[in-house]
Amino acid sequence: MRTSILQLLRENQNEFLSGEWLSSQLGCSRTAVWKHIQTLLDRGYEIEAVRNKGYRLKVFSDAFIEDAVIGQIRAVWPDAAVEFYSSASSTQTLAHRLLETNTAERGIVIADEQTNGKGRLGRSFSSQKGEGIWVSIVMRPNIPVHQMPQLTLVTATAVCKAVREQTGIELTIKWPNDLLLNGKKCCGILTEVQSDPDQVKSMIVGIGLNVNNNDFPEWLFDKATSLSMETGERFDRLQLLAALIYSMETMFSLYEEKGFSVIKPIWEASAESPGANIRARTRERVYEGINRGIDDDGVLLIEKENGEIERLLSADIEKIPDKS
Repeated sequence: MRTSILQLLRENQNEFLSGEWLSSQLGCSRTAVWKHIQTLLDRGYEIEAVRNKGYRLKVFSDAFIEDAVIGQIRAVWPDAAVEFYSSASSTQTLAHRLLETNTAERGIVIADEQTNGKGRLGRSFSSQKGEGIWVSIVMRPNIPVHQMPQLTLVTATAVCKAVREQTGIELTIKWPNDLLLNGKKCCGILTEVQSDPDQVKSMIVGIGLNVNNNDFPEWLFDKATSLSMETGERFDRLQLLAALIYSMETMFSLYEEKGFSVIKPIWEASAESPGANIRARTRERVYEGINRGIDDDGVLLIEKENGEIERLLSADIEKIPDKS
């Protein structure tokens, strides 16, 4: 009920909505509406109440209030296991615990802030309160182990789709797990998989999307950005979250039904163009060569100086500046 009231207030943010009108829309009493409004006020929403006029959201509010967040998720995944935290050390760590204790096909852990967000290769991920989308999603894709590299790429296409449809902004995918805006990192993806020798049993995909951030630690100044910093606008994180969950469901359903051959051209349309000279760092060594895109498994192809093609499952890549 509170989620429905919030939705109506958002849709009519410049107008007062009377208790009588709200009660007729929701099929409840005016007293029930008043009680739910009081609960929303207690949970942080700034709602103006004026006698003989009704209720109105006083200011733009995209605060992650538990009822609103869970309502958006349940609209797409009604049976998902959902955990919401105002502040958490790491949604990825909590998602591992959720996976161990719950058998639902879908699970999601979301926090308004992470104090120790996880990135690839043990790195930290800056996750400031009230400014981005910090979420870890549990899924159980029915795919063979050799297709694991595809999971991050499917997620990247889903994030690009959600951001494009909700804001009109085009993100660029940097293989394997970064999404860039004007050359700076705007979103990171961390995919962790549990499998037996042949089959993927489950995956946890962490997504950190910088939305309304306007500041970063000094060491990130020239590396990171947000949707807001690049456009000068503020965006509704709750609506972006809803779009992201819907896009994840759409893309992974398409992937499981049709395979990666359908996803690959979508990924390529948003990815950095192949053909550039790049340097790729793995745990074992550094490769240099020409970016030849990805193959049908989602593996990066690098053409070395001798013409041989190197296939990389995972690496950090950077462009090599032209010497001219």
